[in-house]
Amino acid sequence: MNAHEIPEPVRELLAALADAVDLPLPDITDADERRAGNVLRDRARTAVAVARGVLDDDHDPARAAAYLREQTAATPANYRPWRDPLNGGEGR
Repeated sequence: MNAHEIPEPVRELLAALADAVDLPLPDITDADERRAGNVLRDRARTAVAVARGVLDDDHDPARAAAYLREQTAATPANYRPWRDPLNGGEGR
């Protein structure tokens, strides 16, 4: 099976799961690293709960994807991301 054979609602759910946990690296300050860890933890917990709902309780994948996107937006990556000084960033 290739990606084009996966039903669209399932593809949407997979994309929402990936987007929820694909965060930029934090800057090297303790505060930014701690906040990034908290955001990742919270988003991962929600992503697992959503996946379990689809797998174990027959939740609709399209509705699950929409819910996960809402929850991801409610938990923004509000920390300073790492900017590599070798690629035009400031670094620390």
